[in-house]
Amino acid sequence: DFLVGEFDVSSAQRIYEATQVLDTIDSVGYASVFFGNGFGANVDMSLTNDSAISNSHEIVERVRNIHFLFFSLLLKYGAISLLLIYFGMVFFIVKIHSKLRSRYENNSMGLVFKVLALYSIIIIMDGQFSAGHLLSNPLFCFSIILSWCIANEVKNISVRHNAFNSVNG
Repeated sequence: DFLVGEFDVSSAQRIYEATQVLDTIDSVGYASVFFGNGFGANVDMSLTNDSAISNSHEIVERVRNIHFLFFSLLLKYGAISLLLIYFGMVFFIVKIHSKLRSRYENNSMGLVFKVLALYSIIIIMDGQFSAGHLLSNPLFCFSIILSWCIANEVKNISVRHNAFNSVNG
């Protein structure tokens, strides 16, 4: 029982949120497992020991912020969307990793790409335990889009750069 005894309040809160998500999904039915409860889905946190919840929510029986990204997505969008989102994250990380391992010229585009890719991967990892950092971070969205664009264009940029230098050099 994570609500009783000596246990880190923050960790206990996250585990309690996860159990509340599973209880909510169980009470709604099987369609909720596959398709979720919608963007405004909430859980009852009235039995929490975390005073931050009661201090930051007027109605603790309807809390929408779930810290674990997995459970937040499962509650709101269901298992089908959850699988698609995680597949997209893994695909992005694999694509970025393969580009990071490839050989870049020492130019500013390569450095920008490496910084954006690293930031994106760090926020994805951090977001697993604090979904709000990932879902509400405009810089994360910008870095994902920009690093994806750079990853798909780096080869073309190098080819254009080499062609320009051979014509002018």
